[in-house]
Parts: sequence; C-alpha cells; structure tokens
Amino acid sequence: MDDLASDRMCRTSRVSGDGMRYGAVCGERISPHKRGFSPLIGAPGSLVGNADGIAHGEARMTEFIHAALAFPAVVLGALLAIVLAYWLLVVVGLLDAAATMVTAVALSLFTALAWFAGVAGTVLLRREDLTGTVPAIGVLAAALVASGLVTRLLMRPLRYMIPEERLPSRQDFVGRMCVIRTGRVDLTFGQAEVRAADGSAAVIQVRQQRNQSGEEILKAGSTALIFDYDADGQFFWVMPYDAELDPHRPAS
Repeated sequence: MDDLASDRMCRTSRVSGDGMRYGAVCGERISPHKRGFSPLIGAPGSLVGNADGIAHGEARMTEFIHAALAFPAVVLGALLAIVLAYWLLVVVGLLDAAATMVTAVALSLFTALAWFAGVAGTVLLRREDLTGTVPAIGVLAAALVASGLVTRLLMRPLRYMIPEERLPSRQDFVGRMCVIRTGRVDLTFGQAEVRAADGSAAVIQVRQQRNQSGEEILKAGSTALIFDYDADGQFFWVMPYDAELDPHRPAS
C-alpha cells in the first residue's frame, strides 16, 4: 500500500476552535511530516496531554487549599473540626449523643454545608479578583443563610429517620419503690434512694402523709412506694410498701 492510500485509510484529523489540530491514527504509523500532519496533542497517551492534566489538577488543588485557609472558610473549617472531634468521641464511646441525636445531626450538617459554601464562595471571589474584608463577609453571610435553608430542608425527612431518646424526668420515678435514707419521714422532711430504669441511683426528697391510723412510720431502711410528685415543693409523696411486691426489683 502506497503512502497516499495509507494516509487516506489510517488518518483522521480535525481542527478545534482554538486552532489546534487533533487526530487519531490506525494501522501503520504515519509520519508527522507528511501533508503537514501535526503530532497529536492531548490525545490519550500523549505526554504533553498528561502533563497538562496533572498541572491543571495541581492548580485546582492549590486553589482549593488557599481558599480553605482564607477567611471566612478558615473560621467555618475550625467549627467543622470541632464537629468531627465530637463525632469521634461519640464513636469511641466517650460521649453519648442518643439523647440529642437530631440536634447533633442538624448542627453537623449545617456546619459542613456552611464550610463548603464558604470555600466555594472564596474560590469564586478569587477568580473574579474580588478580595478584601467586605466581599469575604458577604461570602460568610451567604454561606450561613444558604446552609441554614438547606439544613432545614434536609432535616424534615431526616428527623423521622433518627431515633430520639426521651430525656429522663422526675415523673419517671413515680410508681417505683424507694429505700428511706433518713431517720424519719414526715410532711416536712425525708430523703430516699431510688433506682431509675437504667439502673442508676438517685437520692430524692420524699414526704409522708399518714392519713390512716396505724400506718407504718417510715424510717431509715424502710421501703416505700413513690405515688406522686409535687412540682411546687419538688418532692415525692411516698407510702409504706412491701419490697416483695416491687415489680421492678431484680430477679433473684
């Protein structure tokens, strides 16, 4: 096959909008000097194309790092670092986030979105040669508002997917048995120890109102039933109770 046939069968080329010629070759290798054919630039495997791609990627990374370390992204990044440290402590078991899971997720999402928006806004400002305190403050304000709106939108479905543990209250002690820890219990004085559902113990203020004659006088070591809570006086009403009847007592 002569050189002309080889050129027709094995070379395709095009000229891009920037005037650079690109092409592809197949079959025999075609000399770049034939018919003004220029070497392939930017084609797969081209050293020039790969070098340009690497340099472009490094420039983007450098631009990202500079934006992340500039105001306001650096401030939001510090908040994000605190959030990440919090979740790390939760993972290793040093903190318990179950009781405030929805709030913790919402704040974490807000912080992450605000940081991302701050970095993106800083990059756009630098590309437009807009520097200074005023544009940076504008980016911060926009990042906070945008992240707040997006977080509110995302948390609507997420709050139903995240289990929220109910915080313990004093009403949880009503109906449980307690052990008197003071020498006497009357209308003005008395303390007792009670165990919550999770096994933790608490010392509470208790009062006894003996409405029936012959009702047992509670003293240290006596068992009593908590049957009501007085929110105004912040104490519990108790009455004598047989420990054997306690449904919450541990099985022997």
